[in-house]
Amino acid sequence: MIEKKRLMIVLVLSLLLLNISVAEEPSANVLLTLKDINNNEYIDSVIVSISIDNNVINQFVEKGEILRINLNNGTHNTEFRVDNLLTNGKDYYGKDSLNVENSLIKGISLYPVGSIRGIVKDKLDNVVDNARLKFECSMAGLIDFPETTDKFGSFSVDYIPVGNCRISANYKRGVGFTYLNVEKGSLNNIEIRLDRSIVSSNQNYLWFIVLILIIAGIIIYRFREQIMLLIKKEKRLERIGKKEEKEIKELKAELKLGKRARDVLETLKDKEKEIVKFIVGKNGKTTQSKIYYGTGIPKVSLSRYIHSLEQKKIIEIKKIGKVNNIQFSEWFLGKEKMEQ
Repeated sequence: MIEKKRLMIVLVLSLLLLNISVAEEPSANVLLTLKDINNNEYIDSVIVSISIDNNVINQFVEKGEILRINLNNGTHNTEFRVDNLLTNGKDYYGKDSLNVENSLIKGISLYPVGSIRGIVKDKLDNVVDNARLKFECSMAGLIDFPETTDKFGSFSVDYIPVGNCRISANYKRGVGFTYLNVEKGSLNNIEIRLDRSIVSSNQNYLWFIVLILIIAGIIIYRFREQIMLLIKKEKRLERIGKKEEKEIKELKAELKLGKRARDVLETLKDKEKEIVKFIVGKNGKTTQSKIYYGTGIPKVSLSRYIHSLEQKKIIEIKKIGKVNNIQFSEWFLGKEKMEQ
């Protein structure tokens, strides 16, 4: 009898425990299908971390299943992070807004991603903390990238979009960068060496000016004597020029030239003027040999200038034997006009 009572008690307790275990949990009102945004394939057999209104829910989506969650009515900003345990890195990432009115059935498109672990070192192989980082990657606006390295000189990005990526780092005047191709579910370990120097365009310009000044100083120092001689020569030539200008004025006054002769005289070359002046000093008549010894003009050049003055009707040449007698022409002196 006692044994039967014991059996009854065990049976009742078992039924109570069974009722508790099979009691239904609250049914999910939001059903989400996860898909790859590139190929529209279903995503399952993964761990999904869901950030909903700053709350985090972790759930395993079995093969062939969908994501089931309970949400209150309203709009919920949601962030999805997906990890397949069979890969080394993270696999998917995405954001969406869920508008729940009693229930919601929706497809969520996620971007395939990978993960990176990086470290920044200087030329001496020392890790560099607080180095500034710059990421130039596909879908760069999808996630927030770290701006600097930590106190151990390292950085990490768990969910970085697949595709080509250029990551650069700089600290003080050192800079370095690396390239990598991120694949879905990959874990990339990278190292950035600060083996280059930053030189701004303003500094380049400043250094160029300094270099020019240094070179100019060296040239002036090494050739200062020649430069002084050139300056003195320039001043002497200036004085000679003024002297010649004065002499021409005197020459005009001495010859009492008319307008025609004054105009012609202004067009003469320096050597031609020198010859005319010499002829004036000889009262308008001389010989070619005397002009040669008096001016020092080489014979070949002198013959050319004499011929030019003759062509311009300034002088006349009368050859007596081997001697060329030279005098001003009546046309140049204006006598021809007076006689007419």
